[in-house]
Amino acid sequence: EGVVPRKKIRIREYPEKSKKINLEIKISSIEGRFKTSKEIDKLNFKKIKTFGYLDKVYGICKPIINVTYSREYYEYKKSRFTFDRDIFYTSLNGRKILDSCNVFEIKLSDQENIEEYINKFGLKNSRFSKYCRGVNSIYFKYK
Repeated sequence: EGVVPRKKIRIREYPEKSKKINLEIKISSIEGRFKTSKEIDKLNFKKIKTFGYLDKVYGICKPIINVTYSREYYEYKKSRFTFDRDIFYTSLNGRKILDSCNVFEIKLSDQENIEEYINKFGLKNSRFSKYCRGVNSIYFKYK
């Protein structure tokens, strides 16, 4: 978390929207942030869950945690907001933990200033990684 360069490989399901399954790869580097998203079918999803994903840099990457949550979407001016609640982390052996926190995320357009929202709504800017919190909760904190 916070280290550059880094790569996040995840499979994302949208059961409430279209039942789509996407393979997403997010890269953060000194050059900027980049994201690719490719829809995959259920067969490829099962293969990746069972055998892992072959990445050119990291080799075979196997899933270690499943993160689920309820998300609400909002818009204000040109900005989008998401509110995530009921965040659950589940290990591969079935151990399930509910996070005590909710997440409110602001997704600004290029022209907007984050300070406006921080001042207007009394927000505090912070990092929040569901993945890191889940791995720490499942594998380290409660062992």
